[in-house]
Amino acid sequence: MNDTVTAATEQPRGGIRVAWSLFDFCNSFVIINGSLYISQWVTSHGVREFWYGFTFSLSTVLLLLTAPAIGWIVDQTARRVSWLRAQTVVITMFAVAIPITVIQLVEGLLRTVIVLVLFFFLNYFYQTSLIFYDSMLPRLIRGRQTSVLSGIGEGLGHVGSIAGIFLMLPLAKAGLPPLLPPGGIFTLAPAGLLSGLTVLIVLSFMSNRALSMPTKGSRMRQRYRESAEQLVDSTRDPVVRRFLLAFYLYGDAILSVQLFIPIYLNRVWSLPSDKVALTVLLALITSGIGAMAAGGLASRLGIRRLLVFVLWCWCAGLVAIALAPTFTAFLVFFIPCGFLFGAVWALSRAFLAVAGSQDRMGFYFGLYSVAERFSAILGPLVWGTVVWLMGSFGPWAHRSAMLSMALLLLAGVLVARGLPEPESVREPDASPGS
Repeated sequence: MNDTVTAATEQPRGGIRVAWSLFDFCNSFVIINGSLYISQWVTSHGVREFWYGFTFSLSTVLLLLTAPAIGWIVDQTARRVSWLRAQTVVITMFAVAIPITVIQLVEGLLRTVIVLVLFFFLNYFYQTSLIFYDSMLPRLIRGRQTSVLSGIGEGLGHVGSIAGIFLMLPLAKAGLPPLLPPGGIFTLAPAGLLSGLTVLIVLSFMSNRALSMPTKGSRMRQRYRESAEQLVDSTRDPVVRRFLLAFYLYGDAILSVQLFIPIYLNRVWSLPSDKVALTVLLALITSGIGAMAAGGLASRLGIRRLLVFVLWCWCAGLVAIALAPTFTAFLVFFIPCGFLFGAVWALSRAFLAVAGSQDRMGFYFGLYSVAERFSAILGPLVWGTVVWLMGSFGPWAHRSAMLSMALLLLAGVLVARGLPEPESVREPDASPGS
């Protein structure tokens, strides 16, 4: 027990920080190919994009119901890294199962539904793994410098997405005879295996003792009760509460755009799947740069100040994307939004890591994960409903859906403006020099 306590108070070495950052890089291989190709495959096999979004909504409901339990496990366990290993294996299994299902079952609604169910669980376990991963950040670094490490991790995540698209694009075009036929959805198997293998290698350099807190004697039932109190009592920890509300609103818009952008590119600009992948790739390149740059700038300008500025730019960017008259004009606005995409997640994660109490990071990042994915309940349903109701207006159905996301994002900006700089609400030992 003494060894565990001692390890929990020691500052982890730089090598563990490198491994922590590389986890985001490796873990992105599978999820980027899933989000890029499954939406196009499903909507081209007789399922409206409303139901594709509805599947994400159900996944988020499950996350909402289990996040307090996951957060409790994070705060109680002294083996956070071991939990990540187990989740990585599960994610890999679901990724491999999707192409096998497409190959083995005959074409029809049943096959499409099974693919959506498998992706439902793939997405769920991916998101729960991030609760364990994000909760390690305060064990690695403190104060404003948290934004730097968060930005590096987020940036490497986008670099991993870029690498994932590049590595799998030849397989999407030509397949892997005789095992896999051509098609983007079949990249899930090799992407999942590559991601799982590299993540397990990276985790071998991460220490349970260094990245876990000492276990505490509380019950899961108490955590659910605390979660209910946190959701009801807005005066309890008001800074974290206000941040999560703002994060939900602007995350609602940004994640919905991310979810539907492959379909948007296909329906509005008539791009085939390979050109959709290349267009998304351009934005991902700028996303990685934006995440790393934002982390460095926030350490000088302040996390909250830069976050609000980035969100205002996002509002303008979504309106410009929706109203772009030509594809060239669309790219002029879409690619710079990649800088903003990387920046907003790096700054959001850093804000919570600095503003929240370290011994409750599992709890806070459980709520953070719920707020992040809770947008998969409202946002996709709003998008799908707008497209459904305006289906007779052609491309303007999707343009209108994009504008509806700009309104949600604006609401998030207005809430975020009331946040203080997080250093002003942290304990004295959370200074940059600690």
